[in-house]
Amino acid sequence: AWTASPWYPTLVRLWRDGRTVQVMRLDGTVGPFGVKRVTPDDPTGEWSEIHRLWHSRVSPKKSELVGALRVVNRGQLSSFRTLLGVYGERLSSKKEFIDGQSRVQHLLVKTLWHGSSPDVLWSICADGFDRAHATVCVYGRGCYFATTPHYADKYAKEVSVPGLDDKDGFVTKAMCLAMVLCGEMVQGQNQEYPAPVKPHSKMQRAYENTCDNPADPSIIVTYKDF
Repeated sequence: AWTASPWYPTLVRLWRDGRTVQVMRLDGTVGPFGVKRVTPDDPTGEWSEIHRLWHSRVSPKKSELVGALRVVNRGQLSSFRTLLGVYGERLSSKKEFIDGQSRVQHLLVKTLWHGSSPDVLWSICADGFDRAHATVCVYGRGCYFATTPHYADKYAKEVSVPGLDDKDGFVTKAMCLAMVLCGEMVQGQNQEYPAPVKPHSKMQRAYENTCDNPADPSIIVTYKDF
């Protein structure tokens, strides 16, 4: 069971198989992923965990979490797990590095925020993240994720939500809270692609991620699309 693995984030560990419903497009066709509305009274604890992540670094006075949809794309999750195994094998092998030391401690699965337009969010749910949508590439030409929803909000766009659209001064936006596979990081450079080669790698492999500050990253860039 994947949920028994140490890398499984708390939020995803709360998911239950068989609790998703198929998404119907406007033309009547079935969407390629499952979705379930998460509400404050949800018995699985998902809402409580999302709420905790939302307010962990954001003042409740500045924003309000009004809803959440849990999206499951099993194809993307399978690809994610495969890449996790590849990264784990590389980072744990002492033969990979000049100093003979394992870097497996850098392998983490983080739950991070991503802001974008509604049409791009649909594409992400269906086909995963795509570097081609990146416009501001200060830390490399990849997919950008933030440790706080406050930063991701800068790139999130307005969405129409019945019951909320008529509230004066109330702006509703949508963003993703995603599992992000992280390995060794280095500070990224503007428009850089691919990520720089690790100076300590015998095989001249590139860093798994770039970021704004390796000591305490608030922006993390990935170069694999999922």
